[in-house]
Amino acid sequence: MKKKQKEKLMKAFRPSFENARQQLFQHLENKADELYDLAISVKLNPKKQDELLIENQGPTTRDKQLTVPIDQSFTTIIKRIQEREKGLLDQFATNLTHEIANYWYVPAVKAPETESAVATTKTVAEAKTTNEAAKTTATPAVEKADEQTAVAASTETAATDSMSLAAFTAAIQQFPKFFVDQDTEAILVKEKTPKEDRLLATISRHTVGEFVIEKALDRKYKLKTEVIPVIETLANTPLAER
Repeated sequence: MKKKQKEKLMKAFRPSFENARQQLFQHLENKADELYDLAISVKLNPKKQDELLIENQGPTTRDKQLTVPIDQSFTTIIKRIQEREKGLLDQFATNLTHEIANYWYVPAVKAPETESAVATTKTVAEAKTTNEAAKTTATPAVEKADEQTAVAASTETAATDSMSLAAFTAAIQQFPKFFVDQDTEAILVKEKTPKEDRLLATISRHTVGEFVIEKALDRKYKLKTEVIPVIETLANTPLAER
């Protein structure tokens, strides 16, 4: 096939700007779920068409909505996606998802600093500043109280040599969406999500010191440093003392 014919065909099958933008929005939603277990919706702000409206579908003590200005850099990225630039859609979506997740959580892995990442970081950082300024004074107080409660619970339980199942259950419930379940073989730490209950850790009911931390918990960079010590305390508690 001649070069001109190939270019003509590629142009004919090139998505429109609107389709490329929607493709990016869908990719962001998928990446947030895949990399951070974060359910979000992404769309144009109906009240302001030059803004991206990102909404956290799960419970949070922070603002559920984050707005990102669609500036010239953002528009250029979408045009490059429209041109089917190899690898750009996945890379840009990964970087932007990292910044979005960072608004609600502390991510475990920093996204690579590419050209698109630099533009993304600047854009979302500006959006975060705007959103923070618009929040009421009550929200930070609630968030701080929740964090202090969770840290206090994990610190107190980690400091003891043994723990009852009732105390363990109460400690785990201090973490948002976390709860304790059990069957004949194990005590299970789970997280409620919009789709299904997600297994985070398993503690043997028959063998002291035997427990498994699932990847879903290991990816929660900040929370795992508080939750895992609690799990270890129960796992190392003699069976008769639980």
